[in-house]
Amino acid sequence: MPFPYVPYPIYGTINIASSAGVTVTATNLSTSEQITVTSESDSTYTLDCANFPSGYTDGDSIQITANGGTGTTTIDLTNYPQGRQLDINLPSILTGGSSSAPLSVYNSSMYDDYSEMEYYRKRRFKRRQRYLEMEIKRQEELELKRQEELELKRQEELELKRQEELELKRQEELERQNIIRKFYLNSRNLSNIKGESSNNKNTYLEWTPLSINEINKIKQIISKAK
Repeated sequence: MPFPYVPYPIYGTINIASSAGVTVTATNLSTSEQITVTSESDSTYTLDCANFPSGYTDGDSIQITANGGTGTTTIDLTNYPQGRQLDINLPSILTGGSSSAPLSVYNSSMYDDYSEMEYYRKRRFKRRQRYLEMEIKRQEELELKRQEELELKRQEELELKRQEELELKRQEELERQNIIRKFYLNSRNLSNIKGESSNNKNTYLEWTPLSINEINKIKQIISKAK
């Protein structure tokens, strides 16, 4: 069961040159969660495993990395209920001293774990970056599609309005032609009544009454013709 709020310190000394004020990273190898602290002026550090986002569990392995050195310890609530001490050291061959151990041993045992962790950290970062780029591209495509749909809808509305205006003009033209036709027929009938002989009266067209609106439109047509 995780213990997210019960303090469990891990502390120690970073026995590496220029280790004051360096970043100390703790990684819970069981959950891959990390926390960081800064070493004190005397190169000591203290961190609390309760600060991991998911807390900690008895038996979790904790890896400490600082200034190129690494170390690993285990949370043991039975034998070490007050916390664990873990000093970070570099072999003397790497700090300018003497050592009987070959350099290749230290490279493999000291730096391989750190390099592997750094490799996976960079890979996770690249994966997150690639996901963000894909998400941004998807959002841009959705916005472009939305703009295209809005433009298509606007064009359809404009076309519909244009068709309505054409239909209105067509109706007005038909009405105008009908009024002119009625006016022309009435004019012929009136002319025949006044000047034609009675023999042609049977051929007169019937008188077609005009409404007030039609008369006003005829006046408008005559005024525009002038």
